[in-house]
Amino acid sequence: MIQIYKQYKKRQQLLLLVLSTAVIAAGVYWGVSAMYKNGFARCIEFQVTHSANAAFICGNHYFGVYGSSGYDIKKAEYYFAKAVEIDPTTPDAWHQYARIAFLHGDFTEALYRINMQFKMRGDELMASYYIRGLIEGYAKQYPAAEEDFSKFLEWDPDNWAANNDLAWIYFVQGKYKDTKERAEIGLKYNPYSPWLLVMHAMSAYNLGDSKTAKEELRLARDVAAGLREEDWIRAYPGNDPLIAAEGLASFRQTIEENILLVENNSSSN
Repeated sequence: MIQIYKQYKKRQQLLLLVLSTAVIAAGVYWGVSAMYKNGFARCIEFQVTHSANAAFICGNHYFGVYGSSGYDIKKAEYYFAKAVEIDPTTPDAWHQYARIAFLHGDFTEALYRINMQFKMRGDELMASYYIRGLIEGYAKQYPAAEEDFSKFLEWDPDNWAANNDLAWIYFVQGKYKDTKERAEIGLKYNPYSPWLLVMHAMSAYNLGDSKTAKEELRLARDVAAGLREEDWIRAYPGNDPLIAAEGLASFRQTIEENILLVENNSSSN
């Protein structure tokens, strides 16, 4: 699982930056309870029909798309692979297949798979621009990531995760003004997103505004204290739900470390 990005920044302080990696699920799916049962039924169906669609829905079942019960990323990848092997044009299949490679940290393979999604299905699934932006960001292909996140945000401008991740792309390049402006856009739609608050705080700090950084980090801490495991799962879909408690604790700890670092470094300046 990829969750926390750590980077040494210019002002001789170690700033810990939270990256959302909020991987958007492919397409629109049916109700969770009904599709959980139907998803598993399609796994059984696949053993008889060997159809690409049955394999794809079975893959979604094991990927937690219809609910966290039965999550098994190895089985999910197996069935997505079967779907694209049987019919490479299966809607959304390459997209989901790419998400799994991304979670494995295999960015070369993930980029190949998401590009196959575009080759086979065009841009009918706008979320694929977001996924490709994430992959490119981790692969340090920052200009390409900027372009793909921007394309996605033209379609869904108030998406907190995409605004946060585009801000992250700016941040890792030292574009703190752009980071701050992008985080502000996200906060306009989602004023209490702890991820966006941390992003805005870190950019403000690197621009010399320690007061704002402290205030927003403390607010982020307060908001994060009220998050539930279900909130973490929604922010990090595709990850194993069983690590939600650990992931949430790590997120809160990152905020605390940022607060200490900003306070300590501000007092020493």
